[in-house]
Amino acid sequence: MLSLSSVSGQEISAELIEVSKGVAVLKTSSGAIKKIPIKKFSPESIALLKAEYEKLKNAPAAEEAADDAEHGEGNKKAAPAGKTKVDGLLAEPFKLTHTEVVPKGANFAAASFVLYSDIELEKVRSIFVICPALNGSAENLLADKKWREAAKKLNAAIFIPVYINQDLENMYTNMKKQSGEAFDKALKQVAIKSKFSALNQLPFIVWGGKAGGELAHGILSLYPEKILALAAFFESKPRLETTSKKTKDIPTVPCLFITDNTAASYPEVLLDYYKKYKGKKAPWALAKTYTSHSMPTAAENLALQYFEAIAPLRRPKMGTKLNNVTMLKDTWSGDNESFEIQQRPADKGVSWLPSEAFANAWKATNIKAAAAAH
Repeated sequence: MLSLSSVSGQEISAELIEVSKGVAVLKTSSGAIKKIPIKKFSPESIALLKAEYEKLKNAPAAEEAADDAEHGEGNKKAAPAGKTKVDGLLAEPFKLTHTEVVPKGANFAAASFVLYSDIELEKVRSIFVICPALNGSAENLLADKKWREAAKKLNAAIFIPVYINQDLENMYTNMKKQSGEAFDKALKQVAIKSKFSALNQLPFIVWGGKAGGELAHGILSLYPEKILALAAFFESKPRLETTSKKTKDIPTVPCLFITDNTAASYPEVLLDYYKKYKGKKAPWALAKTYTSHSMPTAAENLALQYFEAIAPLRRPKMGTKLNNVTMLKDTWSGDNESFEIQQRPADKGVSWLPSEAFANAWKATNIKAAAAAH
């Protein structure tokens, strides 16, 4: 690993993979691939990169000579068993990481999109879209094994849209603007460049917290027909895009909207949006969690339980069209004030819950949040 720094003083620890057209391709400790122009590094880091690049150039010849000496010409060692070559990397047993960087747009200063999978691509049945918090990082998310393990349980590859923006009045969470166009184009480019052609046909499981929750909701307005399930954590005054060209599809998407226990009631914009689509029999739920430092850990855990419960209900046995769960009779419902649960389809005023196990988790989380608020 090289310890590198940019001209502006930002630091990164990574392994040099290759240098192409003045761009250093780096692999971080989490496995994420970053492509950074060499001119952006400090003079000391550029010297390190040059020295490492020389080692990379000379390594194949040195390895071949050593192999010849040990085994003789014509008896060279085979590539390690069980490894697959992807994007120039050897992964064991399988790991794909691809990053697509796009130019800035009208409502974001920079953006990159990371596809990650450590399960065989033919076993992938959905795309787990994880939206970082404001100006967040894909590297930090992938370093947390909770998300990687959840993706395995869901038979999903991970896709992380990372937007950077300092203008809070013109946020990337509004996917009707260029951030939505960038997401769509990046998804197609990643599918081509990673040779994962099925990427564009697979349904999304979407999670986001704080600004990531607003971004997740923006993805709902853009792709409701592709979303298997969505869970989002919102702060007290979320910026929600409440209009969509696909309003008829939105009520079919199971959604879990979570806030913390610092306010007496749910944010007005969220509550109005929730009531609007509950009137159309949307399988939606509200929940409150207790606050946990700077990140809503309780909300993340509840969301992962929700996804595990809903995925089998939504996935079709044949074809690609997602199952409509609104008419299922063996689902559960929860009262948003008393937190009482029962096995029956949810009406307009209560939360729709996909299973008994999740209903109990939902109840326990709400009760704990209510107790912590007093």
